Amino acid sequence: METNNNSVVKTSTPMELEVGEDISLWWPTPIYDRVLEGWKDVNLELISIIMEKKENDAGIQRSNIGGWHSDEQFFAWKNPAVEQVRRWVKAAFKEVTLLTTNGSGFSGQGNLLGWVNVSEMGDYNNVHIHPNCVWSGVYYVEVGTPSDKRPFSGQIYFLDPRSGSGYQIAPFNVFGNCKSIKPQNGQMLMFPSWLQHGVRPYDGEGERISIAFNILLPNPGMAASMPVVT
Repeated sequence: METNNNSVVKTSTPMELEVGEDISLWWPTPIYDRVLEGWKDVNLELISIIMEKKENDAGIQRSNIGGWHSDEQFFAWKNPAVEQVRRWVKAAFKEVTLLTTNGSGFSGQGNLLGWVNVSEMGDYNNVHIHPNCVWSGVYYVEVGTPSDKRPFSGQIYFLDPRSGSGYQIAPFNVFGNCKSIKPQNGQMLMFPSWLQHGVRPYDGEGERISIAFNILLPNPGMAASMPVVT
């Protein structure tokens, strides 16, 4: 939508949607959600190299409460399965950027950071954002076997980003809701890095393995010093 003085000139772009003759949606939040073709063989290889790395690395602490969190150099690991995940991330980035820029896309160089999370019973991630990035996401390598008694076990959830949206008083619940996604093996999610999200405690058998990532695009002042990942 574009405003001109006190009038409103209607336009329809992917980020400003007309849903009725006189009703538009402003500030929609794009979420990329896809199960990728060919994930089975890739994931088998990823499980092998991730568990080997976990055995020899204590990991670091970030938003994770419990579990193992690798450093942010996952995409520097020399393995064909890692390269395939990189290609998937780049393809998703291209798709969501073309959509959200009304076809303009992005031409240039950026930085791709990635890390592994391995969770066991009771492990979870606090609500957080990923500052100084553009897009963030997660790829699911192994979701484990969640307990039937805990339907939200290990699910990623997102909070409504609109400030004050949860303070309405109405007989219906339209705004301020939490959205959850039940992950599956081979699934990739990508979302704006400012979107608050967390992971519910894992309750189930086996280990839950995922790869999280950030995409950083340089502004003119930082382009020269930014590590390049093409």
